[in-house]
Amino acid sequence: MGRVFEHKWTVNYRFLPEEIFVNRSFHIGLLLAHVILLIIFIRPAFRYFQSYCRLRSLQSQLQPQIDAKNAEIESEKRQKLKKRKNVQETEEKLTPDQEKFLQSFEKGLKANISEIPRPEFPEEEKYSIHFDRCTQLAILPIFLCNFIGIVFARSLHYQFYVWYFHTLPYLVWFTDFRTSVKFLILALIEFSWNTYPSTNFSSLLLHMCHVGILGGIWRKFLKTQ
Repeated sequence: MGRVFEHKWTVNYRFLPEEIFVNRSFHIGLLLAHVILLIIFIRPAFRYFQSYCRLRSLQSQLQPQIDAKNAEIESEKRQKLKKRKNVQETEEKLTPDQEKFLQSFEKGLKANISEIPRPEFPEEEKYSIHFDRCTQLAILPIFLCNFIGIVFARSLHYQFYVWYFHTLPYLVWFTDFRTSVKFLILALIEFSWNTYPSTNFSSLLLHMCHVGILGGIWRKFLKTQ
């Protein structure tokens, strides 16, 4: 709280007068708003983390059974290959005349038609649990907490964009906005960060996009309760 940022470099609060921007009461207000919003979002975020932990626990319980089934499939596959090999070894060997006839017959076929690939025996698929998507249950709360910190930061400078730009597509696509609106929000945020020096319009636009994303996420949370 003791640091004071220069107003000329701020990206998100250019529209505020400098005396308000450097005011300690304004900084405390942002901190309180940050904490309040974290408290508001903590319940749905915790529920997502809880669901993630439960799914991972379920995966650990089922994995031994899956491994046993896959081992059984692999054993059956080896037995089939062994049986096929034994059958081939016990087949009657061809006489030299028969081999010569087959070779000449094969050459004749190759001269007229292209060689047809031998059909492969379909392999039995192994069992597995695809819990890749459940990782999103852990990623969302992390990205959301970071985003809330960005929204209520006392000042954002241009290099701070790397803190959260990679999370924006994920957060925007979590909302129920139309696809065109999602792309528009991302484009407007990019425009705000690429406006140098920042202006009243670009900083206000950045806040509007941030608030819109938070509102869309909150509405989605309400629907999933």
